[in-house]
Amino acid sequence: MNSLLVEAPTCLYAAEVRKRVGEPSVYPLHRHEHHGELLLIVEGEARYVVDRTPFVARQGDLVFFPPGVWHQEASEPSTPFRFYYLGHQGLRLAGLPVDRFDAPGQPFVRPTRDRFRSMKSEFERLIEEFGDAPPEYQAAADASLLLLVVDVLRLLRYPERTESRPTADRSVRLATLFINDRYSLPLTLEEIAAAVHLSPFHLSRIFRRETGLSPIQYLIRCRMEAAKRLLSTTDESVEKVAELVGYGSPTAFYRQFKRATGASPAKFRKDLLTLNN
Repeated sequence: MNSLLVEAPTCLYAAEVRKRVGEPSVYPLHRHEHHGELLLIVEGEARYVVDRTPFVARQGDLVFFPPGVWHQEASEPSTPFRFYYLGHQGLRLAGLPVDRFDAPGQPFVRPTRDRFRSMKSEFERLIEEFGDAPPEYQAAADASLLLLVVDVLRLLRYPERTESRPTADRSVRLATLFINDRYSLPLTLEEIAAAVHLSPFHLSRIFRRETGLSPIQYLIRCRMEAAKRLLSTTDESVEKVAELVGYGSPTAFYRQFKRATGASPAKFRKDLLTLNN
């Protein structure tokens, strides 16, 4: 089966809007000239007008705002209202204009059904990246957006296969990409498994079968390789290197580095300097 995805998009922004009872969310008529916007309704409901078409979006709905399309919003003030949103640019799908998930004339709102939890998690990872802006956050955000795009495509274009699971090798490949992009964060096995929509047990089993390592062992290997690069190419302190590769505790980093390389971080750096001189 040929992929519909021709070119992956860049994530321009991701954020959350949260309104209490009596505090409506109102956005007057506007449009985005050069990018698309995607919303996920997390709580409550709102009335939208998109390209002169009125509709109501409720919890669990995706709302699509293609580039150049006029739209406005007003939430129902009698209940709390919360939604996540992101801007995307450069999405190219086979046979469609740039930054459109579906052909003109298709509905601007779609229920996520059984994919709500996974899409909610993907939005939250994007919001976290843009909120904290850690090192390499744009690369991590683009990788997370790609996972969300695939989820949306499965919902819109392959509805009869929404319950299907990716093959083991593809799941492992997605997990390794996720770890490669986010090793500097305090990742857990549960977070890695959620990113590829598998249980921690199932991911651990197929990951070890495909790579010979557990997901956490692979994460540690990524961190150790990054630490060796930083120790050999920068003057950052050992404590700072520990932080940059995802360790909140320098002591834990020291122990893990010595276990992986046979030398302390300081001795590793000293030996490299001696060798190079």
